[in-house]
Amino acid sequence: MQKGKITAVELAELQNSTSLYGGSVTRLLMEDFGLDADVIGKSLEYYYRVPYMKYDAKQELPFDLLENIGVSYLRSNLWLPVAGNKEEAVILIDDPSDYQRIMEIQGVVNARNYVFRVGLPEHIINFLRGGEEEDMEAGFDDVFASLEEQGGIEIEHDDDDDEESLAATSAIIQLVNRIITEADRLGASDIHIEPGKDSAPGGVRIRVDGICRELLKVPKEHCAALVARIKVISRLNIAERRLPQDGKCKLKIRGKSLELRVATVPTVQGESAVMRLLAAGSAMPLDKLNLSAKNHEKIIEMSGHPHGLFLVVGPTGSGKTTTLHAVLGHINKPERKIWTAEDPVEITQPGLQQVQMLPKINFTFATAMRAFLRADPDVILIGEMRDEETASIGIEASLTGHLVLSTLHTNSAPETLTRLLDHGLDPVNFSDALLGVLAQRLMRTLCGKCKQPYKPDQKELKHLIDAYGQDEFDELGYDRDNIQLMGAIGCDVCGDTGYKGRTGIHELLEGTHEISAMIYRKADVSEITTQAIKDGMITMRQDGIAKIFQGISDYQQLLRVVGE
Repeated sequence: MQKGKITAVELAELQNSTSLYGGSVTRLLMEDFGLDADVIGKSLEYYYRVPYMKYDAKQELPFDLLENIGVSYLRSNLWLPVAGNKEEAVILIDDPSDYQRIMEIQGVVNARNYVFRVGLPEHIINFLRGGEEEDMEAGFDDVFASLEEQGGIEIEHDDDDDEESLAATSAIIQLVNRIITEADRLGASDIHIEPGKDSAPGGVRIRVDGICRELLKVPKEHCAALVARIKVISRLNIAERRLPQDGKCKLKIRGKSLELRVATVPTVQGESAVMRLLAAGSAMPLDKLNLSAKNHEKIIEMSGHPHGLFLVVGPTGSGKTTTLHAVLGHINKPERKIWTAEDPVEITQPGLQQVQMLPKINFTFATAMRAFLRADPDVILIGEMRDEETASIGIEASLTGHLVLSTLHTNSAPETLTRLLDHGLDPVNFSDALLGVLAQRLMRTLCGKCKQPYKPDQKELKHLIDAYGQDEFDELGYDRDNIQLMGAIGCDVCGDTGYKGRTGIHELLEGTHEISAMIYRKADVSEITTQAIKDGMITMRQDGIAKIFQGISDYQQLLRVVGE
């Protein structure tokens, strides 16, 4: 702090973070603030007035002083004899001012005189490991070895205190930290902790690019403690294991802020937990959404309207919030007052007034909408039209001179219109308000490092062209005799899957006069779809096939998200 490397506030935040989530202050100083170990060591030397000793792989430890002391005991207490004998022992410790530990050391080592050196916790552990650097991305074996030393807990044993104390052990803390770090490194969106059947081990799975894969197996006796630790960091009731709970927590991993949304669910085999990783991010630019040129142009036109209703629809995790914030980023100008009601607020932008929903105190989307209408808005983003009340207020707001953006969980753009009418909305108001509906999915993309071009055979090519539409395909301007597609291969970058990352596929239904007339007379989905295509809508399947011809993905991945 005195050298200006870190402020007092940052240090206090760091200490608070390590007390709550485990880990060491020195590791965070090195990872998050890029401080050198020797710089931290010299500061410790200055603070404690005790010489600093750094890790030296050539240093031979005094085995006569260590012979009756367990390594796991030294590791958990962070001290060890590094030189000397029973006459004078040199002790390396991370806190030379801890008199209780020093008295304990004197009782354990039994030397006549003691000389102390201050060291980093990581360096002390390196001495004990014989020089193995602790790697956050290494296997989980060492954590499990440490768990074995600290003891487990039988799942049938119903003592809350035992479970809570086990959840606070350093190995469980380390295991949870490592699971979260590894999931973040692999680009996971969710972490699933699942108990095993009977005495079988539990599992930790992560969802990467929409697909679940196993990360590791956890011995049955440690599953309950693992879930208990997750409940501790997300401030849930650790004693309540019969009811589902949900909460959230904020972490800092390698200098990156992460918010976790946590849900626990009791199963017949024990509690299961799911953590969703929400990287605190800024809005993505509209031109980075991989929209087709036509859709991009139409969305810009619709978002330029002073009033009306624009919806983005799709299943959970299909990027609806990302798209809406990209639209807001495009229209976010000083002359426009923008209010957003979200649950949760994942993406933040300067210039927006963003509000977090709190259903526990009845602060819902409908409540927020009413408040916004009294707060002089130009644009309102409502996280989701969950019920008829929210949808009605949204439509009224769009008819009274406001641009309203929202989301809905429907499968296609035409289906959205019939779903809202089924909610009991007034067809007249709805038909007047509608600007457009953008339906979207996320399709896995081929790995940029290993994908390879190939010439498709006639059967594959015909299938793709038929699926797109023979006449419409000619408008894309491809020479049918010289078409090359890209295929998945697999490499280290993509974990031998052949795919890395995802891209959006979209269909945009425009609120034309013909569509408005159909809403007014409550037409069915097939009629609306036919009219929307006449009006120029490119279906989601067509958009996906166009992206396959661009070499972004393949047909197998398109079928995963749009079906046969």
